[in-house]
Amino acid sequence: MIRAVLFDAVGTLIHPRPDAIQIYHHVAQRHGSSLTLSDIHERFRVAFHADSRRDVAENFVTNSSIERTRWQQIVTQTLDDLRGPQLDAAFDELWHHFALPASWQLDDDLIHVWRQLKQAGYLVGIASNFDERLETVCAGLTPLEQADRIFHSAQLGHRKPSPRFFAAIERELDLQPHELLLIGNDTTADYDGARRAGWHAIKIAETERA
Repeated sequence: MIRAVLFDAVGTLIHPRPDAIQIYHHVAQRHGSSLTLSDIHERFRVAFHADSRRDVAENFVTNSSIERTRWQQIVTQTLDDLRGPQLDAAFDELWHHFALPASWQLDDDLIHVWRQLKQAGYLVGIASNFDERLETVCAGLTPLEQADRIFHSAQLGHRKPSPRFFAAIERELDLQPHELLLIGNDTTADYDGARRAGWHAIKIAETERA
């Protein structure tokens, strides 16, 4: 019997507002970049893919310092015409922007599901490949501030789909794998990772958001 339902965060419960690439473009322009929106979109895609390969090579190990460094690397590769103080300032602005609740919009359909699950008496929370900024974001977004538990990879020491990510949550909640359900948007990290750990899993459809 399922006793706890955990949701992925970014791309599932919450989405950047406006689109992350638009934010990168606005911030880059303010700090002297001449990259176009399409330039940034392609560079971000390449940088994010390279980061995924590093994740595999490093066995998905992480912590708060590693998370900040990985985003510095992604920003550096994405905004590759910025250097020195301009790049540092752009990174700091982006880092703080995505820590603000106002920078995110909720998925109305899944929030409806969230409320139904809470009313039904399930433990409802979040299990995300984010860092401690997620706690600030959720604290400012209703009903996420009422989450029974918020788990993020920087806290747990491993990123999804590592089995250690899921095992750490099982220990924290004192639950068996078959008592847990993860709802997420990523096939590899969310669905496959949860199923390999013995959890129930639901993958939601990807949606395009502006």
